[in-house]
Amino acid sequence: MGPSALGSQLRRAARSAMMLLAWLVVGVAPAQAAGSAVAGHVFTIAGTGTAGLPQLRKLATASQLTPVALASDGTGGFFASVKGGYVVHVFADGALVRIAGNGAKARGTQTGDGGAAVDAHIDPSKISLSATGSLLVANTYPFGSIRQISPDGVITTIAGSNTPTGGDGSPATQLYLNNPQGVADLPGGGFLIADTYANLIWRVDPNGIARVVAGRFAYAPQDTQAKRATLDFPQDAQPLADGGFLIADTDNRIIRRVFADGRIMTVAGHRVRNCGHVPPVGCKAPPPTYGPGLARRGVLAAPVQTLPTAAGGFLIADGSEAR
Repeated sequence: MGPSALGSQLRRAARSAMMLLAWLVVGVAPAQAAGSAVAGHVFTIAGTGTAGLPQLRKLATASQLTPVALASDGTGGFFASVKGGYVVHVFADGALVRIAGNGAKARGTQTGDGGAAVDAHIDPSKISLSATGSLLVANTYPFGSIRQISPDGVITTIAGSNTPTGGDGSPATQLYLNNPQGVADLPGGGFLIADTYANLIWRVDPNGIARVVAGRFAYAPQDTQAKRATLDFPQDAQPLADGGFLIADTDNRIIRRVFADGRIMTVAGHRVRNCGHVPPVGCKAPPPTYGPGLARRGVLAAPVQTLPTAAGGFLIADGSEAR
């Protein structure tokens, strides 16, 4: 792809991002958005700027939050996982409602399955809304799991166990998940799991059977089969329209694409000397580089999430550089 084509694609992606931002402003704060929202401008739609715990129901802009991740609700509002053990729903009219989590830290056991999600102990990371209206939550404590919140507010564990007996090809509820940071609903049913500390990506099919679709234990060439590639602290996996998916390969400092036939390739960033998730004393990794040019020539800091765009490109959240 030539520089002009790449620039055109980036401009289309930027317009998509600005349209999304404007949509959120219009949807969440219609009173102030109709005459004042300008594409590309930033508006506060939830939170006060002070960390805190969400209330049961109040205006989103009056709520103290420490957000972890967001997911659109498809109707003009959004869901947010919140530090402190909560998930909230911000409606299009700006009202905020806590839909999961009681704020109490679980002590060695996971609670709430089959009951009201607001009474459950959770430690949420990324979240994803399924086609059925259920919200999927990557849960990291007291053991790694994926929890599902139904539209009527009931919570169940759909992947992960504190007494694991399964592995590749077993029911997802028998897996040992090691601090999963990412989950994403799949268009045809099922979901992807970024099993972060295990350096694996799992695909769970609509029948609940889990299979490893990316990851192994020793570094392999960047363009190879996904199950022979080594991931390093992957925090996100997002499905693509062609049946493949993107991986935010955080500590390798790259974005990788897995094709429907199982091939994997790097599509942004390039692998450089990395100090790992817990850097040893004296380790200095090369600084990130940004600017116009081919995505694979840049150096990312710590990509934590991707967002595929309608134009065929994708956006990257580069965590350590707040970009």
